[in-house]
Amino acid sequence: MSELWSVRVAARQEGTLELEVRQTHPDAGPFPESAVFAWRLWYDGAKDGSALHEALSHEDLYDEELMAAHVADYVAGVRVEVERPTLDMGGVQEALRRSGVAEEDLEKAYDRELSSAQATVAGLAKYTVTAAEARWTAGLTKGRLWDSAGYFDPPALFDVTVKKRAGQSVDLQVRQRHIDAPRFEENALFAARLLLEGPAQDADGAPDFAEIQDDAFMAAHVAEYVAGASVAVVRPPLNMAALRELRRRGVEAPFHPDGDTAGAAIYTVTLASAAWLEKLPEGDTWSVRYRPGLFSPRP
Repeated sequence: MSELWSVRVAARQEGTLELEVRQTHPDAGPFPESAVFAWRLWYDGAKDGSALHEALSHEDLYDEELMAAHVADYVAGVRVEVERPTLDMGGVQEALRRSGVAEEDLEKAYDRELSSAQATVAGLAKYTVTAAEARWTAGLTKGRLWDSAGYFDPPALFDVTVKKRAGQSVDLQVRQRHIDAPRFEENALFAARLLLEGPAQDADGAPDFAEIQDDAFMAAHVAEYVAGASVAVVRPPLNMAALRELRRRGVEAPFHPDGDTAGAAIYTVTLASAAWLEKLPEGDTWSVRYRPGLFSPRP
């Protein structure tokens, strides 16, 4: 697996790491705000024989179901501050041109995969990661530097099912699929994003993925898709803090998307146009996958 990121421990306190994460490959993709992604970065920097390596194998790290169930045992919180967004292949070449690299030198510069010569071009972010227990950070001393594939397959955050249609309204059953799922919000913007990640994305006039993630665009256009929305929360999404609190009380409640701890809600959404109903037959189901910036981060 290609290395995508260079990671350095910029600072540390007991149980908390400040990681400087730099893009080293144009296929890296955006910086995820996911606890699982941060966990994978930090695992790659831990030393053989460390408590973290004794607890988990490298193969475990890419078991999405295991990660979702147990990430709260290792990660208490993650905050991400992006200084420079990541660049894809075309963006890298354009940035190199703007930085003064001659056209005949572009290929050579590109082949260095955003190494130190492109320090002002590559994506750069700070991840402040708090461990659930200080022992998981053993050996990750200030200044430690490593490369990481940091593989991140965007998980499904929610499963959405059309339960009922009436007039221009639909009832959507929304069920949490991942520990990184955001809270249920009672507003038209959240409801529109649930709809537009599903079959409604194929309707005439539907925004593309980049527009769905653009808060300013959605705020200006949401009334074209959704006339109103209300939510009845059956169970709030289970986050890492809630999972740790249950375990502190002696309640074994590992997160599982089909278990009775997963968040669930019914959204009643009034569509701005009856034409959208054609794309939403009763019983239709889709998944809303993780995309950086799609929903507001957890408080």
